[in-house]
Amino acid sequence: MKNPLSSLFNLPIALFVVAILAVLYGPSIAPLQHLDRQLYLLAGGARSMQAGYGLTVPIWGELANIGLWMMGVCLWLWLLPRPGLLAAILIACISLAGYTGLQLYAQLQHQLWLPQGVLIQYLLISVPVVLIRAQQKRTWAALVGERDAALLELADIKLQAGQLDQAATHLQTCQPNPAVTELGYQLALQQEQRRAYQAATKTYQWLAGLDPKYKDVSEKANSVLSATVAINSDDLLATQTLNIPQEQQRQPRLGRYRIERELGRGAMGTVYLGVDPKIARRVAIKTLSYKNVAPHELEGVKQRFFREAEATGRLSHPNIVTVFDVGEEPDLCYMAMDFIEGDSLRVNSTEDNLLAVSTVYQLVAQVADALHYAHKKNIVHRDIKPGNLLYDEQHEQVKVADFGIARIVDSSSTKTGDILGSPLYMSPEQLKGQKVTGASDIYSLGVTLYQLLTGQAPYSSDSIANLAYQVINKKCKSVRELRPALPASAPRIVNKAMAKEPDKRYTSAGAMAEALRKALQKDFGIS
Repeated sequence: MKNPLSSLFNLPIALFVVAILAVLYGPSIAPLQHLDRQLYLLAGGARSMQAGYGLTVPIWGELANIGLWMMGVCLWLWLLPRPGLLAAILIACISLAGYTGLQLYAQLQHQLWLPQGVLIQYLLISVPVVLIRAQQKRTWAALVGERDAALLELADIKLQAGQLDQAATHLQTCQPNPAVTELGYQLALQQEQRRAYQAATKTYQWLAGLDPKYKDVSEKANSVLSATVAINSDDLLATQTLNIPQEQQRQPRLGRYRIERELGRGAMGTVYLGVDPKIARRVAIKTLSYKNVAPHELEGVKQRFFREAEATGRLSHPNIVTVFDVGEEPDLCYMAMDFIEGDSLRVNSTEDNLLAVSTVYQLVAQVADALHYAHKKNIVHRDIKPGNLLYDEQHEQVKVADFGIARIVDSSSTKTGDILGSPLYMSPEQLKGQKVTGASDIYSLGVTLYQLLTGQAPYSSDSIANLAYQVINKKCKSVRELRPALPASAPRIVNKAMAKEPDKRYTSAGAMAEALRKALQKDFGIS
């Protein structure tokens, strides 16, 4: 289509328009001395238009212009920022050359005017800006990537070292990516294992914000705190109980030990079966909960625990449970020791489940040997009773557990009953609050022997005060009165061990062991 302006203009009209423009705008457009040159150019243009040699704008010209602009926008926003700098410059040069070539081809070959001059000028100005900005973004992204890689590695190191709070801080500084999400999940599992349930819940919630479909983070974000911990409010034990999940990777941990199940409860708190993952050794882990320790006494309890644990750890005797490790968590301290297959002698302290008398003598003699060894190391047990004597029936061996723990536990004035010790097995001087020596352990072992032989306690009462009065002042029934078939050595050994006055008992636990072995040989022919 021919430009309609070409049919309207002719030379007279063009000259008239030029004259008016020269009068009105000439001084602002060009200097007056160049007016003749401007008139010549305008006259030449008007003559060309009158002769039909002007450029035409096709009907589809505006659509083509819109399409070219859209291509230019895509070039600026999408294509140029993506590749490297050299590739982007090459693409920009090819694009500019293509636009310019297309314009020249349309003008020279088809006398068509495609209004893309503004677009070409805009590209010439904006492309360098886009390239510089894209390079800056790539440089910044590379720096952030290097920082995140360093933080991720540091978080992994802290996680392996058990420094979970620092690992969480480093991880949450990183930009989201699959590696960060996976390490964050491992962090949450360890927090859950370490019973840091509030921290684990926060980590799961953070992971759910990154990727709510990643594994089970959405479920865990709302359930881990309430489903993983249960509090036992027993007035005597007052300990926190772990709810052990079936999945191995979520099993709680105490220190480096993976907790498998609860074994029982004692004066210290809860006892767990654990595994040392480094050497695949099963251990019994006894805990001392801080829950019922008065705040002003807590530091003293901790110091005594670790001091006594250090002393106990130096004991090496076949009839003493070996202590491998001690550690501390925010709410408790713990001691990892031998796990003995079997049960305590508490099971055999009832009338319907008594052991043979000769077996009782042998086992109590082993306990006496262990006490004699400990007393020579200036360590008093203070809580000898059937529940602290672990019996390995297969090897006919007994091991004494909890050396030195009673001294730690009974230091807290907030505990009563069994937490103070076991009044039934405590010596008169211990109940009176007097100085406790090895003679007190001999008394407790005498009470234990009494119960293992008869299935009954020497004293009984509904109140601790009355029980303590009986232990201090009353004489108990003879073991042969309760079980007439016992040999004569039984009441003799029991009565001497349970004498009210410490100096009337055996001079040492070793002397008691010797008396038991002589009775074994005399009464049963066992040497």
